[in-house]
Amino acid sequence: MDDFVGNWVNVDPNTRGMTRLLIERQSATGASFHGFGKCHPRDCDWGETAASLTGEVLRGVYRFSFKNTHIDVRRSGEDLQATVLDDYTERDGRTDRRTAYLLRRKTPPVDKQRPKLALELGALERTTPHVSRCRCPIHSKEEFDRLFSVLTDGSYRAYIEIHCTATIGRLVRNRVSVQGTSVFIAPNSPMVSKPQQTIRPVVGPARTPIRPLPPQNSGAPVLVQSQVTCTQAIDPFWFNTETHGYMFDLPDNPGSNHVLLKKDVHVGGKSVTFFQDSTLRSQAYYEPQEFLLPRVDVAPYSPNLLFAFKNVIGDDNVLSYSVDIGYQVVPHIDPVFLNQARLDFEGDVSFTALMPVDSRLSLRLPVGEGDDLVDVDRDEADVTFDEGILDEIDLTPSQFQRVFASFQSPNATGCQGSVKATLLDGSEVDIPVRLSLRENAGVLFDRWLTADREPGIYHVELRNRIESEVTISSVLPVFLGARAAAQYLGNVPLPVSIAPQESITLDYRVSPPDAPVFSLEPNLETDIAVDYGKLWPAITVNEGYSDATFDIEVAVVPGVFDASSDAMEPLTGIRIDFDSAVSVELTPQQPSKVVSLRMPLLAFLMNSPDAMTYQYQVANLHAGGAAGLPSDWIAGIGNLMVTPQTSP
Repeated sequence: MDDFVGNWVNVDPNTRGMTRLLIERQSATGASFHGFGKCHPRDCDWGETAASLTGEVLRGVYRFSFKNTHIDVRRSGEDLQATVLDDYTERDGRTDRRTAYLLRRKTPPVDKQRPKLALELGALERTTPHVSRCRCPIHSKEEFDRLFSVLTDGSYRAYIEIHCTATIGRLVRNRVSVQGTSVFIAPNSPMVSKPQQTIRPVVGPARTPIRPLPPQNSGAPVLVQSQVTCTQAIDPFWFNTETHGYMFDLPDNPGSNHVLLKKDVHVGGKSVTFFQDSTLRSQAYYEPQEFLLPRVDVAPYSPNLLFAFKNVIGDDNVLSYSVDIGYQVVPHIDPVFLNQARLDFEGDVSFTALMPVDSRLSLRLPVGEGDDLVDVDRDEADVTFDEGILDEIDLTPSQFQRVFASFQSPNATGCQGSVKATLLDGSEVDIPVRLSLRENAGVLFDRWLTADREPGIYHVELRNRIESEVTISSVLPVFLGARAAAQYLGNVPLPVSIAPQESITLDYRVSPPDAPVFSLEPNLETDIAVDYGKLWPAITVNEGYSDATFDIEVAVVPGVFDASSDAMEPLTGIRIDFDSAVSVELTPQQPSKVVSLRMPLLAFLMNSPDAMTYQYQVANLHAGGAAGLPSDWIAGIGNLMVTPQTSP
């Protein structure tokens, strides 16, 4: 087995397959493979798999979702002959492939006098009588990569040094005083001899007397102190990830500490902080720039915001109700920074909002009946950075009207606040929260992708699926993976406004032209021209009525009571029921009346002409006060002239 152990590198630097194979001994007939394949810009890490020795062949299998890779290795002189069989699944459809590689053992040179990587770990801190520790911050994934490679690969022969400094005391007899300064002469002093327990002792030059020297007694012995530094080394110093994986951030060990490496992405003088997983290179996290209302993904695709009117009571023209505002906001980051991050990070990386250690939400809300907005802690809110913030706010009528006015303002500022969060590195951040109807996260367009006859040209049709007009001000490049990107060709002049249910088509060029394109989601900067008349009813439940009223005259068509409309019984009156819970009865003695109707609350707050519209039903009255079946609801505006309900 020892003949196989080592770091084996493909002798062909231009190989398109396996580039390196690290083999570690696990038992007399067992080992582990750690393979690497050709990728750009760095080799793909296949991870580790078990291998067993059968005769002169060491065998192992990697099981991927789309194939099984069988590796057989045998010694060939000083080299290693590796045969790799890629057994593709039926779903993948590719033909199985067998490839032979010649690998050569690589032993990194170790120069202990001038090491390739030297890191000052800092001072040791005594935690128990038998344990000391030190902390070394790691600020970049490149630094972590180097440390991880060195500390998990025995062929690098890493070692650790511990430097101990102590103060010792010696009795010294020979001395000479020169102008008040004592110089000690001890050519045979044991202080300069090498202590047996140390590897490389260094005697410090500074020595001072512990007690003053008596000037009259030049031959008396003196006790002096001296600083002595001793160095001890552990050589070699490395860890087998099979048995000590808990010391690193490894995906196979969910109990290990999570290591995230900070990276700032800069665009136009601004920056956003990203964090990359130390071992899962395909995963990166970002610090959100703000939280925004998302558009829900089902028709009518409204913002995830709902106004529910509760306990609506009207008595003697006095209206009482409360409003419950339920909402969700999600983490948002400018797509310009995401684009730059995809360029800065290597490979095909997915991005997710970073989970904080602690977070607290506050919103600027009206308190009491005053006009001022104050910061209110929302301890009841459910705050997460992956799924967003869920919260419900209960408001009085006057508080709701002030919040409603902020949503209706020219800037559509809505309700604002912030999340104060503590990140993994202990830093404090303050992230804005905006409940705005003008700027939303989520999808605003339905889209369809078609390929042009010219290779690399694609057309994306976008249809505005929301209730309001959307303006596209900028179309950014779309990164389709580690090696492909789609660039907008500018066939539609910008900015462009798209009305509800209208469509435009954007043309893209994909580089390289032969890159597979299964989906192309445009990266857009947009602005919503909110159609409040359509949007508010969609996000309002049981809206109720305001205290404001308007008067109309209700009259019956002349001659109605002269000839009854009911063949069975004579008509004695007509009752009209309005949707605002107002009723009026017209009789032959009083064929007309003036009634006051409440304005619908939403229309009143929006100052809409619909505030003075109404719905009504008509029912016939017969002798004895019996009422016939009412009519269907009928829309009305202005004064009302009614006719009897026709019998079915």
